[in-house]
Amino acid sequence: MKLLFLEDERYFTGIFGSNWIQANRANIEFSGYKYYKRPIAFFSRYTCIISVQYLWPLCNIIVIKARAAGINTVLVADGIIDWANCTKNHFALESRLQLYNPIIHDTFLCPGLFEGKFLCGKSIQFIPHKVLPQEPDNKTQQNDDHPDFIINHRKHAIL
Repeated sequence: MKLLFLEDERYFTGIFGSNWIQANRANIEFSGYKYYKRPIAFFSRYTCIISVQYLWPLCNIIVIKARAAGINTVLVADGIIDWANCTKNHFALESRLQLYNPIIHDTFLCPGLFEGKFLCGKSIQFIPHKVLPQEPDNKTQQNDDHPDFIINHRKHAIL
């Protein structure tokens, strides 16, 4: 499985955790935004394209190309959905776009079940690493296993 993360690694460290990133480094590539000029066929080398930027046109160009190539695409919310931010976000206002509307990705990973279902019908509840307790206890899932579950679930749900 080869994953292309469209933004820089620093965006995803807080989302998936540095331990998971290190353990999977051979199968992941960061800064995929630089491939926006590549032809559609280029993206067929990846199993999944993952992004956190919804309003950045370069990422959206790649998402559209990846979907045309039949590659799974995932949008990840890096934290709790703030409703005021969805309507008053200065980047959204400047670009005249609505945050998370429409979601062009195959799947949307977001912390809240309600928010995910409200924003799109293709969401999976996902809690970013940075909001999980740092010291796992008996009631908390190991942080390092969390992203594997999500990516494997995504693979089986769509493929």
